[in-house]
Amino acid sequence: MRIVFINSVYFFLILLCSCHHTPDRLAKKGGSNKLISCEQTLSITKQDITPYKIIDIRKNIEYQTGHIPTAINTWRPDYENKNSSVKGLMADKNEMQSLLQKWGVSTNDTLILYDGGGNSNSCRLWWILKQYGFDKVKILDGGFIRWRQLGYPLDSLVPKTEPSRISLADVPFQNYADIEDVQSHIRTNKTLLDSRTLAEFTGEIKKGPVKRGGHIPNAIRFDWSELVKIGAGENGTFRNSHVIRDKLAQLQVTEEDDIVVYCQSGVRSACVTFVLTEILGYKNVRNYDGSWLEWSNTNLDIER
Repeated sequence: MRIVFINSVYFFLILLCSCHHTPDRLAKKGGSNKLISCEQTLSITKQDITPYKIIDIRKNIEYQTGHIPTAINTWRPDYENKNSSVKGLMADKNEMQSLLQKWGVSTNDTLILYDGGGNSNSCRLWWILKQYGFDKVKILDGGFIRWRQLGYPLDSLVPKTEPSRISLADVPFQNYADIEDVQSHIRTNKTLLDSRTLAEFTGEIKKGPVKRGGHIPNAIRFDWSELVKIGAGENGTFRNSHVIRDKLAQLQVTEEDDIVVYCQSGVRSACVTFVLTEILGYKNVRNYDGSWLEWSNTNLDIER
């Protein structure tokens, strides 16, 4: 029994170290402690380490066809504001608190988030949780794309959760911008990044319930897909930090800039916010929650 106990403790310490010290490929991305690899996550699932909860952010029909073992499923409507006239705004504090309680999340838990395509949805949930002071969150680098490429096990079982009593504190919003902030940005000629596709930016394509196509005046287009490897045959992981810095330098965007990012509904722009703040270490970046869904349905100026 003593030998078994010692071996178990030894294995746990190895695992603990692997979760706190990122491998080289994560270190190249800026050494972010908000990233976790598929290899580390596999070890966590095999040992059923309780301080971690894995959250699968895909439509339920996708989740049912196979997910990372022990993962709890959620999708965008679960964390959208149900009382807002603007589609897609982040849920309020009470809604998010109820969601965490439903998942059985305690203050000691760390959430590992993943989705099915580039982690923009994962970053959106990370960003919302951050607004309400819950920052014990990691993004699975590569998400479900890389997990499947590695041939790691999938499960169809829905884990049982015991509701928790977690309480979210009232804290100042971080990395948050509203429509007034964006108007101020335009007046003062500060950096505004549009993280949508070229067709959306020019107004050639209108997505969702919007009155007008185009972009917010003075916006610089920086497509969020420049940040992640989601092309044919790629593994869904974030690109190395020096590659991203070079792309931003070409647009004359610097770490010293006061930056607001937007997209269609604050999802892709949340990914840009994550990369700029958590991987590159930028200090002054905000995500415009309402994004184009809000702006396009006002009488404010647009450009095409």
